[in-house]
Amino acid sequence: MLIKRIKWRQNVTVTGLFNEELLAQLSEKYYPAKVIYADATDMKALEDKSFDIVFSNAVIEHVGNKERQLKFSNEIRRVGRRYFVMTPNFFFPIEQHYKIPLLHFLPDGVRKYLINARRSDLGHCETIHLLTPHEMRDLFPECTIKLLRLTFFPFVPISIIAIMDSE
Repeated sequence: MLIKRIKWRQNVTVTGLFNEELLAQLSEKYYPAKVIYADATDMKALEDKSFDIVFSNAVIEHVGNKERQLKFSNEIRRVGRRYFVMTPNFFFPIEQHYKIPLLHFLPDGVRKYLINARRSDLGHCETIHLLTPHEMRDLFPECTIKLLRLTFFPFVPISIIAIMDSE
């Protein structure tokens, strides 16, 4: 884990969006750092620009609808001096959470049926809202937007990255 390699761990703050008890257990085991449990769309407990770097990998598609994604991006932009936000690309042909080709292009009912038929956990099916590069640019207009491509499948980017590397 990256956190184990950081020399100044006592200066690291880890925030979590899931079960507060689980976050506390993980922090005791892996993260000897300050831990804050917060809703990523409303982090009023944190001051403006209180983080040197905000790193978010494959979170924004799980926070909910477009309105909640906008709140999430606004909070990242508010609390972070610099940030790196990565998310799967809506246009990539394989839905990356369930590994089912073209799944995310289907209507909700069909998508739920296929996930259930595959005996996959439906736990977060309703909360996955994948973004397009254009939507990512709208959420992070001041950022450099990068598209991550696979060497063996270079035609459609697999992920979208918003990078803000200066204050």
